[in-house]
Amino acid sequence: MSYYRGPAVRARRLARSITNRKAAAQLERMAEDYDGIAEDLERGLIDVRHRELMPQLRHDR
Repeated sequence: MSYYRGPAVRARRLARSITNRKAAAQLERMAEDYDGIAEDLERGLIDVRHRELMPQLRHDR
């Protein structure tokens, strides 16, 4: 899912461009998280629901 791959690429690019090691490490972890979400979606391990079907957003209760 390119929606999640894009932020991963941007986080890694930013991590390489900064000198703060803690911030760079956090950005790398974020990139790994985004990649993990993308991989799970690609494998069909995550059920994606339209936002209107989410219980907390429904107005017809």
